[in-house]
Order: sequence, then C-alpha cells, then structure tokens
Amino acid sequence: MKKTSAYLITIFSLLIISCHKNDGYQINIDVQGAENGTKAYLLKYEDQVGVIQDSSLIENNKVVFEGRATNSEFHFIQFQNKGGALLFLLENAEIQIKVHADSLFKASIEGTKTNEELVAYRNQMNDYNHRQSEIFEQSKSLSENDTVLINGLQATYDRVGKEAKEYELNYIKSHPDSYLSTLIIQELLSFNDISPNEAVALAGGLSERIRKSEIGKSLENQLSKLASLEVGAKAPDFVGPTPEGGALKLSQVNARITVLDFWASWCTPCRAENPSLTAFYETMHPKDLEIVSIALDRNSEDWKTAIKEDGMPWLHVSNLMFWEEPIARLYNVMAIPQTFVLDENKKILATDLRGEELRAFVEEKLAENNF
Repeated sequence: MKKTSAYLITIFSLLIISCHKNDGYQINIDVQGAENGTKAYLLKYEDQVGVIQDSSLIENNKVVFEGRATNSEFHFIQFQNKGGALLFLLENAEIQIKVHADSLFKASIEGTKTNEELVAYRNQMNDYNHRQSEIFEQSKSLSENDTVLINGLQATYDRVGKEAKEYELNYIKSHPDSYLSTLIIQELLSFNDISPNEAVALAGGLSERIRKSEIGKSLENQLSKLASLEVGAKAPDFVGPTPEGGALKLSQVNARITVLDFWASWCTPCRAENPSLTAFYETMHPKDLEIVSIALDRNSEDWKTAIKEDGMPWLHVSNLMFWEEPIARLYNVMAIPQTFVLDENKKILATDLRGEELRAFVEEKLAENNF
C-alpha cells in the first residue's frame, strides 16, 4: 500500500507559533525520559535541515533556552542520543514545553494563543495516520489471493488519504496568516501531492505578512527552484564522488535516457524497490538506458555494502552527507525514493516515476522513432 504523506507528523513532531514579546524568548522545557546531564540542542531550520544554535544540559528534568530573535524562524529541539526532533517557531515569547524524549509528537505546549490551533492540527493529522496504519495492519494478514478484500482495504486507505489532503488544503486556505500553512505547502510538495503550479497558487493566497516574512521568502525561493525542475527544463548539472573514489559528472553521461535515482541504504522503501529497478536496468540498458543513483547516506561502508547486496550495476555517487547531500538539495529532494527521467540532452521528461510506471514510460520513449 502507498504510504500517506505525513511530512509534519513523521519527520517532525510539532510546530508552534508564538506571540510577540519585546523582551526576547524563553523556552522552558520539562523533559522526561532523558537522564540529567543529557544535552538538549536548539537548531535553526534551514533548507529542511537543522543547524545548531545553542545547547544546554538537562538538570532536574528541565532545560531552558533564552535569547532574542531578530526574525520569526523555525527551530528544532533535539535531545542527545534520542531520535526525532521537535519543530517550533522561535519568536520573542515565553513557551512552556512538556515532553517525553521518546515521544516528541505527544509534546504539550503552552504560552501562546496559536498553540491550541496547532495542537488541533497535529492531533487531526495523527488521527488520519492512525486510521491508515490500522488499515495497513489488516492488509498484512491477507494473502495475495484475497483480491476483493485487498482492493476494499486499498480503497478505504486511499479515501482516508484523500480526506487528509483535503484537510490540509482547507487549512491553508482558511489560515492565510499562519506560518504553519507554509510548512503544509512544503509537505504536500515533498510527497508530490500537489504540483509546483498548485503550490504557487496556494502560496499566493497567503497574507502579505507571511509572504514577506523570512519563512515566506524561503518558500518563495523553494518554489522558484522547483520551476527550474519542471518537465521540459534542463536538469541541473552536478559532479559527485563515486564508490571507487573517482568523480562522475552528469553531463558526461551519454545515454538516450538517464534516470536519476535518489535513495539511501537506510531507506526501506528504496531497498524494496531495488530488485525491480535492477531487472528494469538489465532489460533497458542494452537499449541505451543509464541510471545514476544518488545516495543520501552518511557511512561509506553502508553505502557500498547496499549497492553490492542489492546488485545495482549502474552508476553511483554520494557525498555521504545524509539530508544535506548537495545533489539532493540541488534537485529539491525532500523525500526518497525519488526519480527524474532525462533525455539525451538532459532535459527533464518526467519525475517521481517508479516500478511499472517508470518501465512503461521509458519503454515508450525509447520506442519513439524520432526520440
């Protein structure tokens, strides 16, 4: 079954927008599930990654961050040796956070009027995801021959996903003066639930205050970048390190069709698709198909081992920088797996095709006499 888009729920636990306060910010965190002496980090949210701004030790289950914000911008709270991140909007206000370090998505936030709306949004999206998870668990007990039941569950699953998307779209339209709306637009984009043109239209409906804010400008820059990655545009050139220690430049790849495949050794859905991608390559490579896989890995051995285990005989590059992979950022990749299909002149023909869709599209293009 397809996985529902839940960018704000699965990647980040919560977003908080606080009210303005002239004497700076104070973030009071009551944290359970982490030992005294554990570091808590305050990170600034930049281009979908976090940059450390401050750190403090947990003492008596409490952490405090203080300072003054020049702009309202998104930041993270993370705890040493703990997974996940708590995303919030840092403004000059007092914010009270109660959280367990192992369940950030259940964080309790007080101190700003907008918190109630944001918690309501989080809870509603959690409900959609919980419903889909239950449907998915039901499907796991069925055999491949239970086609009627499987199709029924898939229809229900898709219907819940549609409800979630409608809820997000309605939220954006009914909250034009909310910073949260900018992140929902980014979420919908990251899972290809809306097109770049639809995102531009939604962003255009935001209030002037939001559009002229640093967060609004960041969204505008992202949308401008996406325009350069639309079908028909020339794919940005890049150079990346190969597993053998050399360098590969996209413009030097000569093939009638080139598929850019963004993946990682730690990405379960990516690894699950590799067998079909290998079969696809073995069939289409003699017809002048090439694949360039860009890995969002951190460890060289993990990367090389996965290539060998999955039998991926095509071209590979990675700077081993995880989500800060420069090629992924160049292509605005915020979720994997992700693909771009290019022609012999490196013009983008299609994006986000996988499995049978990818095979059928490439076969059709290679069969065209005038291609």
